[in-house]
Amino acid sequence: MRGERERREVAALYSSAREGIVRYLISAGVIPGNAEEATQEAFLRLYSALRDGQEIGHPKLWLYKVARNAAINVVKRNGIQSPFSEALEAVMSSPELSAEDQLLEREWIEEFRDAMQNLSDPQRLCLELRAQGLRYREIAEVLEIQTSTAAEFVGRGIEELKKWNRCKL
Repeated sequence: MRGERERREVAALYSSAREGIVRYLISAGVIPGNAEEATQEAFLRLYSALRDGQEIGHPKLWLYKVARNAAINVVKRNGIQSPFSEALEAVMSSPELSAEDQLLEREWIEEFRDAMQNLSDPQRLCLELRAQGLRYREIAEVLEIQTSTAAEFVGRGIEELKKWNRCKL
């Protein structure tokens, strides 16, 4: 059946990469609903491209780039609305803590949110992509920057977060 191989490939990528792409877009300032929409659009475009015979060497990177471009269009229309990933906040929260520990954790998350907001946009985006498991070369390709620049942004972002963490101790 024509398109079956492509459908399976896209479905497998959807299972493994969708959440990371959405979190990346949210950290880039796209509200969650728009991030989901841009991610869906990227997967649909991938399926169409593969079905039409287009050769895509690195589909996961291709998805990040297409989702990023779709999100840029949304942000241009609506403006940046969310500088911190609510998805990341949800992952960081733990329901097994005592009420006091939950309060302390919420305070820590708020302070972490502030620390993330103090990073430059490129630092925040590079850190989010690195957290998704992308290598510097892949981050550079997604953001259309030099590999050395991606490594520098990640390093500077980490250093800024280390400074913030030292102040917390």
